[in-house]
Amino acid sequence: MAKWATKKIKDIASTHSGGTPLKWVKENWNGSIPWVKSGELNDNLDITSCTESISEHGIAVSPAKILPKGTILISMYGSITGKLGILGMKAATNHAICAIENTQSLFNERFMFYYLLYTRDKIRSNRVGGWQSSIKKSYIENIEIPLPSLEVQNQIVAKLENIFDKIDLSKMLLQENIQSAKELMDSMLDEMFANGDTKVSEACIVNPHKREVKSKLDESDLVSFVPMNVISEDCVDFNPCEEKRLLDVYEKYTYFMDNDVLIARVNPCFPNKKAGIAKRLKNGIGFGTTEVHVLRPNGKVLPEWLYFALQSSKFIEYGKLNYTGSSRLKRVPKKVVADFKIPVPPIDIQEDGVEKLLSLQLKLNSLKQEYVEKVANLEVLKLSVLDKAFKGDV
Repeated sequence: MAKWATKKIKDIASTHSGGTPLKWVKENWNGSIPWVKSGELNDNLDITSCTESISEHGIAVSPAKILPKGTILISMYGSITGKLGILGMKAATNHAICAIENTQSLFNERFMFYYLLYTRDKIRSNRVGGWQSSIKKSYIENIEIPLPSLEVQNQIVAKLENIFDKIDLSKMLLQENIQSAKELMDSMLDEMFANGDTKVSEACIVNPHKREVKSKLDESDLVSFVPMNVISEDCVDFNPCEEKRLLDVYEKYTYFMDNDVLIARVNPCFPNKKAGIAKRLKNGIGFGTTEVHVLRPNGKVLPEWLYFALQSSKFIEYGKLNYTGSSRLKRVPKKVVADFKIPVPPIDIQEDGVEKLLSLQLKLNSLKQEYVEKVANLEVLKLSVLDKAFKGDV
């Protein structure tokens, strides 16, 4: 392992905390100075844009400072503590970011970036405070950085980025496979459900009344309980693993039965296509989130056919055009769902279409799972490469 001298960040760089001008003073905002927030840091090596800007007046009346291109940024607060970025432009930052400016030209900014990335877990372990834990600027200033010659730093960065480019290419190819499968699914849905001739309300009961359950179960009987996070965005099936007494859920929650179709009615769950078919419910009965519409096929359509019809972009766009509610909490009304027209071919044609769509959905989910697993492995590989690099073994 290489024996490099180490230096504290404060001895080789200038550090700055950002600042946030008063929000209600108009003169502070929408000026010519990009203003980077900690939430915009995502380990990006070249930050060239951000969502907000401040004015010269905002700089003058706040601790914010205009930082040069090449400044390293590190988030100091909350769950994103340790997230990094390098400015690809002149910019200011908010108070939740510590900036590391290479004023003495003693290091390659990317070498510093990769070392901070390598030690992020250690950095995060030194957070202090309660629910909004943080690291202090003084802690960052005292982080010790290995400091080989600039020539060696440049060589290490070049080797790292050559390896990382290959890793990122592998991730991109996996993403492209997923995108291709998504596009094929959307194309099949749009083609299969393009010409609707039957209102949803003519093919099923929309939001059946819960009073019918009282004739089937006692108040002490158990039923399945399904919160919104259990319903998938990309799978017809979901796992109703939680159970509650009928007495505890009857008044407050939405009722459904085995083989009912559930579709989210609230933004952003609706456009994200959170939906599924209830199966394996305790005693055949479920209760859950109030932010779904429940559709009970009356025999004219298969539950799966109805589910896929309401996954089509035609239905999603129709629902979004007919939202009600505030800009923060938009919902699709029951009548909008009930009046939407879907094709209702003979059952054997529905079965054939459903078989094709389920097969493609299974393939898409398999690709997504493969992506998650491979990305996790690639991130482990990145850490292994970083470990070797800073031990002088790359």
